[in-house]
Amino acid sequence: MSNMPVSQAKNILLENQAIRYYKALIQRNVVMDKSVHNFYVYLCIVEPGNSYLTEYLALSSGKPKFEYLSAISHCRARGKKEALIQIHMAFGEVVLAAEAAIKADIEQANKLLQRLKPPAFSIDSETLKRLHTQFFKATLERYPGRAGITRILSFVERHPILSMQDVVSES
Repeated sequence: MSNMPVSQAKNILLENQAIRYYKALIQRNVVMDKSVHNFYVYLCIVEPGNSYLTEYLALSSGKPKFEYLSAISHCRARGKKEALIQIHMAFGEVVLAAEAAIKADIEQANKLLQRLKPPAFSIDSETLKRLHTQFFKATLERYPGRAGITRILSFVERHPILSMQDVVSES
């Protein structure tokens, strides 16, 4: 913070104080109102990192107490791709989470696709194949040539949902 203007440093400190205050209210179950949860999630989204949001979602039991579409809108408006993926997952929207991960971060998409297996997630095989195909195409776009092919082969070896013939015919 030493190289930033004083006003910007004050804003960051105020935001962190607000986050800590609302976090304490929510953790102690002082306030259960959905609008408080919405505001807290908004603060977590505008916060530079994702640690507060990650912690909040991890501690939430059952369906989160904030509005899904509002949080998604805030994430998209601020380009918070990691938060977007986390919120989709928290609401059980695994296909949307996977699609967002494929667009945002190949490594994260790889990890997420590894987890999307029955019985943990109820996802049909056609949807899973479509997601893997999108993943393969995105991998080849980001890692052209041998690097991309090596990553895809490694993925197919570990997750035999698609055969190499499927991969080649989809490309």
